Amino acid sequence: IEDAVMFVNLSDSSTNWFWEFGDGQTSMDFEPSYQYSDTGFFTVSLTTVNLGCRSTSEKIDYIYVAPPDARFDFTINCANPFEVTFDNTSLAPDVWNWDFGTGDSSFQFEPTYVFPDTGIYSVTLWVANSVYGCDDSEIRDVYITDPVARFTGTPLWGCNPLTVSFTDSSIHANTYRWFFGDGTSSNQRNPVLTYTVNDTFTVTLVITDIHGCTDTMIRPDYVIVIGP
Repeated sequence: IEDAVMFVNLSDSSTNWFWEFGDGQTSMDFEPSYQYSDTGFFTVSLTTVNLGCRSTSEKIDYIYVAPPDARFDFTINCANPFEVTFDNTSLAPDVWNWDFGTGDSSFQFEPTYVFPDTGIYSVTLWVANSVYGCDDSEIRDVYITDPVARFTGTPLWGCNPLTVSFTDSSIHANTYRWFFGDGTSSNQRNPVLTYTVNDTFTVTLVITDIHGCTDTMIRPDYVIVIGP
């Protein structure tokens, strides 16, 4: 599936060309080179134009792309963000091997692997079909995160009205949701809020990482507003 097909144009005296490769893709090159992204049989047609006259040549099931086609996806376990389950969605393999980018590998069809640390790992799935003697591979980056919500605020007490600046220092945060204890909230990373009621307020920050995993920091009675 990784090999490109070179098409040879045998038309005479044509001035325009329109190729259809049988998978929804087309070309207007004279002799295109095309790489199929799926396995199976493909019907190819060439339409030429000469002095306003059209002619079409079609070859049924002309191209056969033998399996396999390496494909995979993965799911992060938010309860243990270092643990990743890999889904092998390859087409027609009968042999496979995973390389997790850490020096570890697996011959399981759909392994679950625990990465040693946060960071970006290049994971490779190699598959083969022993009947056709073909192989294929896919490489994807897996970003391992471990979200931790952290923040500070200043000033934390004072007279009404009190304007407080909140500063995020979270790890691996992608989105933010603040709850200030007075019924208001914010999606900003470093919000500023003015309290206008004398009271003690609990502040909460909920972060979400790129995988949808969350962490929460709650600071009880964090802001104190005093005054008449």
